[in-house]
Amino acid sequence: MDAPLVSKDATSRHKNVWAAWFGRTILLGAVVNMFFVIACFFLPRQMCDLLHMKQLDPIIWVRTSGMLLFIISVFYIQGAIDPFRYRATKEDCNYDGRD
Repeated sequence: MDAPLVSKDATSRHKNVWAAWFGRTILLGAVVNMFFVIACFFLPRQMCDLLHMKQLDPIIWVRTSGMLLFIISVFYIQGAIDPFRYRATKEDCNYDGRD
């Protein structure tokens, strides 16, 4: 028999199993992004070599892209924790650019 999609938790309201997996997936993605953030911010030249990119003359742009990725990842965390409350963030996570 299949597991129910909505389970009743004694301490809180109904929990959606799919929403829980959505949150776990988004949090895993944020953790993976942090590896790129650390590499871009602290080792920008080695990161460019690893990705086979040419070395930028002002290396600050590689660090800036790492910080932008950090900011985006932080905003995704709130939608991963409670996707029903932060609906706009959840929809941004699912946006693929094809309207």
